[in-house]
Amino acid sequence: MFTSRAVTIVGWLQSFFPFGWYHKSCKLFVFSGLFVVLITSQHSYATDCHTPDDAIGGGQLFLQAEGNSCFSSPQLDMDVSIHITGTIARVKLEQHFRNPGLDWVEGVYVFPLPEDAAVDHLRMRIGDRVIEAEIREKRQAKAIYRAAKQAGKKASLLSQQRPNMFTTSVANIGPKEIVTIFIEYQQKVRLDQGQFSLRFPMTLTPRYIPGTAQPGADPDADNGQPYNTGIVTDAAEISPPFGTRGSDHHPASISVVLKPGFPVADVNSLYHPVDKTRIDDQHYRVNLARSQHLSNADFVLEWTALSQSEPFASLFVEQVDNRYYAMVMLMPPHGNTPGTQAINKKTIPKDMVFVIDTSGSMAGESIRQAKQALIRAIEQLDSEDRFNIIEFNSTTHALFRRVQPANNEVKSHASSFVRGLEANNGTEIYPAIERALIVDGGADDGPESMSRTRQVIFITDGAVGNEEQLFNLIKNRLGNSRLFTVGIGSAPNSHFMAKAAEFGRGTFTYIALSSEVESRMDALFQKLQSPVLTDIKILNSDQYALEFYPRPISDLYKGEPLVISLKSDRQPTELTISGRSNGEQHWSETLIFDRQVSRAGVSALWARRKIDSLVNRYIGIKDPVSKDEMRLDITRLAIDHHLVSRFTSLVAVDKTPERSAQQSLKTHALKNNPPKGSKMRMPRGATPAQLQIITGLFCLFLAAAMAGFYKRYSRIRVPGNHA
Repeated sequence: MFTSRAVTIVGWLQSFFPFGWYHKSCKLFVFSGLFVVLITSQHSYATDCHTPDDAIGGGQLFLQAEGNSCFSSPQLDMDVSIHITGTIARVKLEQHFRNPGLDWVEGVYVFPLPEDAAVDHLRMRIGDRVIEAEIREKRQAKAIYRAAKQAGKKASLLSQQRPNMFTTSVANIGPKEIVTIFIEYQQKVRLDQGQFSLRFPMTLTPRYIPGTAQPGADPDADNGQPYNTGIVTDAAEISPPFGTRGSDHHPASISVVLKPGFPVADVNSLYHPVDKTRIDDQHYRVNLARSQHLSNADFVLEWTALSQSEPFASLFVEQVDNRYYAMVMLMPPHGNTPGTQAINKKTIPKDMVFVIDTSGSMAGESIRQAKQALIRAIEQLDSEDRFNIIEFNSTTHALFRRVQPANNEVKSHASSFVRGLEANNGTEIYPAIERALIVDGGADDGPESMSRTRQVIFITDGAVGNEEQLFNLIKNRLGNSRLFTVGIGSAPNSHFMAKAAEFGRGTFTYIALSSEVESRMDALFQKLQSPVLTDIKILNSDQYALEFYPRPISDLYKGEPLVISLKSDRQPTELTISGRSNGEQHWSETLIFDRQVSRAGVSALWARRKIDSLVNRYIGIKDPVSKDEMRLDITRLAIDHHLVSRFTSLVAVDKTPERSAQQSLKTHALKNNPPKGSKMRMPRGATPAQLQIITGLFCLFLAAAMAGFYKRYSRIRVPGNHA
C-alpha cells in the first residue's frame, strides 16, 4: 500500500512540475513531506482499525471485525451503583454497549476497578433476556466464548489483566442494538486518620513497558499497541491508546447509598460535584451532580463519624458451608480505646530515603504535586534524622552519595534540588527501588545505623507494567527497611501502590490535588514517627486452626487500622491479638465472638486476600512444576468462591445464534480519556496524526514552490555566463 501511494504522488508531481522539481533541494522537501504523509497515514490506518487479536487496551471499547474496514463509532456508557453497609461496599456496574451502525460487532472493553475488588457476578441482558455467567478456568472460558462468537451467539467474557484492571468482551451485538453487562463486586471501606473513604476508579494512566521485544515480535504488529517484552509478557493487553484532553469517552453516572451503622458528621466527594440527601443521621444518598460525568478522574467519597460515636465493630463474621469467616479491624491503641494500654510515644531517629518519579507520565499537575509533597516531607524531618533523595525516569540519580544529616543547610540544598526537577523520558523503576533499598553507611556509623528506623518514601503514579518484577525485588531486598508509597495524580496505579506498600510493610497514601499535599504528608509523617505496633500475632484460645491473611501481618500505624481476614472450620469463642509498641512494651486485646456483627461478603473478601497471598508466592516460584501446582490451587480457590482472578473468568452464552455465517463482524476503537491534569506523552498509537499530515503537506507545498521558483529563474541568463 505504501509503494502504490508513493508511485501515485511522485507521478503526479512529475507531471505537474516536469522540470524544476528534479532539483536536489526540491527533492529533499518532496521526499521528506512524502515520507511524513505516507507513514502517518499508514500509521493512522493501523491504529484506528484493529484486528480481533489486537482488540485490547485500557478504558476503551473495541469493535472487532473480520477485515480492516472502519465504520461509524460505537458507544459505551456506564451506570455505577454503590451500597455501603458498615465497612463493606457492594458495587454494581452496568456497561451499556450501543451499536449505532448497520454491522454486527463485538465489543471489548478494558477498564479499571479497585485493587481489592472481589468480582463475583456477571450478567448479560439482551432485550428482556438475562443470561447469568458461570465461573471457569480462564483458558476454558476463553474457548467457550470464542466458540459462541464464531457460532453467531451472543456471549460475554469477564477477565482480569491485573487486580485493578479487567476486560469485558461482548460478541455479536446486532445493528442498532444495545447489550447491557452487569458486573458486581465488593470491597472493604478504607479508614485513615478517622476518615472513611471509598474509591471508584474512572480511567487508567498509561503503563510504561520496560524491556525489549520478545523474539519474533514485530513493533508494528499490534497496530500501535506496545508489543510484549521479556519483562512484561502481556504488555499489549494492558496498554491503551488514549484520546485527546477534553474528549469524553464512556461517560458514567454514579449513585451511592451510605449506611455506615453509626451517626455521620459529614459526607464529601473529593473530586466530583455531587448532590447529597440526608435520610437520617445514619443514612445518606449521594449522586453525581450531573446525570453523567466525564470519566477522567477517580471518584472518591469520604465520610466522618461523630466524635462521640463508636464508628465500627472490631469483628465481622460470616458463616458459609459450615465454615466461619471473620474480618478483624485492629485500630491503633490509644488512651480512649477500651482494653488498651497507653503506649510509649518515644520518637526514634530515622534514616529516610525519598524516591521521586520524574518520568514523562508525571508531566503536568502530577510532577507539581510530587515536588510539593517531597518539599513538605523534607520540612518535616527532625534534626536527628538523616535522609537522601533519589530521582528517576529513564535513569536513576541520587542527590547524595549517602544519607546526610537533616540540618537546615542540607535541607535547603535538597529543597532547591527538588524545585528544579522536570518530568520526561521513561519510567525505569527497578534501578530506583534497588538503589533505595541499599543500606547506606560504613564502619564509622554501624552502631548508629542499627539504632535508627530506616524508611523509604516512594512518590510516583505507578504507571508501569512490570509490577511483578518490582514486587519480587521489594520482597528480596527489603531487609529491615519499611517502604511507604505516595500515589500521585487523578488515576494512579493503585494495584502497584498498595501491593508495594504491603510487601514493604508500610502504608500507601493518595494525593490527587495540590490542596491535599500538606494534610496528607503531615498525616504520613505522623505514621512515620514510629509504628504503633510491630511483631503482631493473632491467637485462638480454642486452639482451632486459623487461616489468616495477610501473612506476615503488617505493622500498625497511627490513624490507620490493620485489617486481617481469617477462616476457621469451627467457630472460635475468642481471639487474642498481641504486639509490641516501639519494640519494647507488650500490648494485647481479646475479641469475643459472641459479640460479633454478621456481615455478608466477609467470605469473599477472605478468599480475595488468600488469592492475593498465593499470587504473591506464585510470582516468585522458578520451578515450572511447583508453579503449575500453585496455579491449580489458585484456580480451585477462585472457582469455589465464584471469583474472577488471574486464572479464572466469568463467561455467559446465549443459546440461540443470531448472526449468520454470511454476516461479518466489523472493527473500530474508542479511545479512553487521559487522566485529568496529565500532560504526559501518549504511548505509540496515540500520536497527533493530523498534525503530522499537515507538516508533510507543508513540506510538499514548499517543495512545489521551490520547484516553480527554480523553473522560472533558471532561464535567466547572468551577464558573462551565456554561451
